[in-house]
Amino acid sequence: MAAESDWTVSPREGLGKLKFGMTPAQVDALSDTYGAVTGRRQNAIPDPILRDTLEKFGDAMSEEEKQALIEVYAQNAPPSDSVTETRGNPGLVLRYEADKLAEIMPAKKQPRFSSTARTCFR
Repeated sequence: MAAESDWTVSPREGLGKLKFGMTPAQVDALSDTYGAVTGRRQNAIPDPILRDTLEKFGDAMSEEEKQALIEVYAQNAPPSDSVTETRGNPGLVLRYEADKLAEIMPAKKQPRFSSTARTCFR
């Protein structure tokens, strides 16, 4: 059974035993507490998929508009090493950059999250 401290938010540090900067393997070692991986994906859209998607617009977008969109996406896309991972029950969404934990989010209502005796995400 998880301890209440496993669900305590520590600003700029993490959530319980989950600490920013941990590798996916280190996080996976805590699966008994935070759930097993249920999904994992790159955050950036690969260039061939982006181009193929734009081609499906056909004449609804001009070639100039398509190229402009590609250029804007290239400037604003997530880093190529940005990965999002979902974990099962209780439902966490974790984002990694360069294989280091960078963001922790609840996947659904999390009555267990707390910060200095206040419940978060209720």
